[in-house]
Amino acid sequence: MIFQQHSDQVNELYTALAMAQADMLPAIKSANMASNYGQNKRYANYDDMVEATRPALTKHKISVYHDIIEIENGERYLYTCTTHASGQFKAGWIRLDRGENKQRNAQQELGSVLTYYKRYAYAAAIGLSFDDGDDYDSPKYQRENKQEQVETNDDKATEKQLGLIKTLDKAEVAQACVDLNLDYTNLTKNAARQLISYIKGE
Repeated sequence: MIFQQHSDQVNELYTALAMAQADMLPAIKSANMASNYGQNKRYANYDDMVEATRPALTKHKISVYHDIIEIENGERYLYTCTTHASGQFKAGWIRLDRGENKQRNAQQELGSVLTYYKRYAYAAAIGLSFDDGDDYDSPKYQRENKQEQVETNDDKATEKQLGLIKTLDKAEVAQACVDLNLDYTNLTKNAARQLISYIKGE
């Protein structure tokens, strides 16, 4: 559940934000994530994002701060407020859903969840675009990566093609690979066809 509020006027805040965005530097990706799908990806963590954007925000008299509040039924929410020197502000708060890592105690899990939500809340507050560190574990990436692997495997030269190439003169094969700029150790179906046709003069 997400709640939002803002001052009666936000024109000066949004004008300042627009100017700050033009001055923001790209966030350095210092964090590394080992995906469940055999991929490694560097991404910008919360500290990277703050370091890259704070000078521009300060220059245009904008500040962003977070707080943890309890609204109802003892549930905790992350409160994020973006303020301008004019007094204008916009704010929002989102429920901190509990994590499911049973190997960590409640406080450790809260810290992990808080860090996760702060990244997204901060980016949303100032209109910052950034790479999602969870992309590689998303269902969309899994589908695309699986399809890519299938296509890559299907594109490899067949055993029949490789067997035929082995019957050809090795010197001719080597010269043909040079002429056609082919990698003999990693032939695709199309490359194998080209190689065979070239040597046979077809």
